[in-house]
Amino acid sequence: MVYLHYPQASRGLGNLSVLELDRNAVHFLPDDVFVDLGRLTELRLADNQVEHVWARTFRGLRSLHRLRLTSNRLGNVPTATIQT
Repeated sequence: MVYLHYPQASRGLGNLSVLELDRNAVHFLPDDVFVDLGRLTELRLADNQVEHVWARTFRGLRSLHRLRLTSNRLGNVPTATIQT
């Protein structure tokens, strides 16, 4: 089981455009975990164990065009989570 707890984990990856975390047993995505990835265009989190997405989990992903969350344990995703 993988917990992405610390926003600091993404520091130094500001130029990253695609992040693939499919099939990594990710369980928990806290607020601001991707805050330093402003140039990310695609985030792949399919086939994990994510049960909940917080209102600020995806904050800072201003260039995101594709978000893949299929095959997780999500009941719903708050509308405030994804801002256009």
